[in-house]
Amino acid sequence: IVASARVAVRGPQSLTLAADPTVLVTGSPARVVATIDGDGSSRAATASLHGPFSSAAAAHCGGAAAGTVSMPVLGDGAYASPSVTPSAGGYYVWRVAVDGTDTSVPTALCGAVVRVRGRSTVGVAAPATAARFDVVSARVTLAGLPFGGPVDVTTSLYGPYGTASEACTGNHRDVVQRRPGNGTFTSLSFQVEEPGWYAWRVSAPEGELWLGSASTCGAVGTLTQVP
Repeated sequence: IVASARVAVRGPQSLTLAADPTVLVTGSPARVVATIDGDGSSRAATASLHGPFSSAAAAHCGGAAAGTVSMPVLGDGAYASPSVTPSAGGYYVWRVAVDGTDTSVPTALCGAVVRVRGRSTVGVAAPATAARFDVVSARVTLAGLPFGGPVDVTTSLYGPYGTASEACTGNHRDVVQRRPGNGTFTSLSFQVEEPGWYAWRVSAPEGELWLGSASTCGAVGTLTQVP
């Protein structure tokens, strides 16, 4: 008597990942495209987005995920995941895990880095009045930098003008301060020699992980009157 049995041998699956897109702004959707090659049968995959991290080199798939989604895998090929929307700036990295089948072992891969840019904000609070020849400064607020700076913040003083409604046109003077990150600080000073209205404006340039921003010139609290 000869006995025989069939034993299923489970083979490996191959998996590659591509972030789509690779750069985005907070509040925008991110997804990953997973290219899967196995035995061709139906199975499921799970994609998780991990972060934020301060650099691409620091990104890893340990710890909690910023978002996790699932998708069906109907056969071998490329599959785009449902989207995840990062709420903070920084670097993120995708991890995809594909279920096994009767003839293929499960597989997972961590890769496909995404750069998410935050939205910086700046504001300025100016003294309401000053005397001729006073040396004046303003309070500046910087926020929205995901992992700090440094960043060069420019404070501009426009004027003088005959009326407040004329503010923010024509010549202005600038001072630049390098800041380590988010916070409130006092600007460098200007001397106001002529009577009239002066308008303050603050701006911050874009960085690797944030968009640039500028305060609204002429807004309430940003004008100084010199009688």
